[in-house]
Amino acid sequence: MKTIKILLYLLFLVLIISNVFWISQARDKVNIIKSFIQKDDFLQSTKSTQLELSLLQLKSEGTQIDLKEEFIDENGKVNRLIDLVRGQHFNLVLRYSQIGCHTCTDKMIQLLHKELPDIAVNKVIILSKLSAKRDLVVFRRVHKLNNIVFNCDNRLTPIDDIDKPYFFIIAKDRIISKVFIPIEGVNDELTKAYLGHIAQFLKDQN
Repeated sequence: MKTIKILLYLLFLVLIISNVFWISQARDKVNIIKSFIQKDDFLQSTKSTQLELSLLQLKSEGTQIDLKEEFIDENGKVNRLIDLVRGQHFNLVLRYSQIGCHTCTDKMIQLLHKELPDIAVNKVIILSKLSAKRDLVVFRRVHKLNNIVFNCDNRLTPIDDIDKPYFFIIAKDRIISKVFIPIEGVNDELTKAYLGHIAQFLKDQN
């Protein structure tokens, strides 16, 4: 009788251990499935974002900036685009919004310094949106830029509607081309490739 009780006890113990093990495995499988779902959701979201941004890039290509458009520097001086291009055929422009993604803008400035020679970085036209004069001064100092930063609140391209920072090339005829909207943390390598291409393009054209 005692032996039967021991056997029953051992059997009960084995069942408990096996159930705990099974539950643990089941939880692991659930977590793996959740992880795959989250990754899939992230990829789908990223694809959707990239599609949206690609369409905005296409819509912005070929846009011509108004001849009378005003660009205000940190001293309050009004400039026209012809003043900013400064005799060159093409210029790279970084456009950002004061109410947009600050970390995205910071990342782009870092990549500019890393991927372009100093002389090329100094020729980049930096255009802000919704920035006070003091904001322009602070932005330039924080990022250790020799460039004058200009503010223009008007809509230059459809991308301005979403307040994301972006690059483009501006020509003397005020036509926008080679528009690129980076996605922070997703396509840094693509941003580096873009800046490398632009550096060579400016070298060849200017």
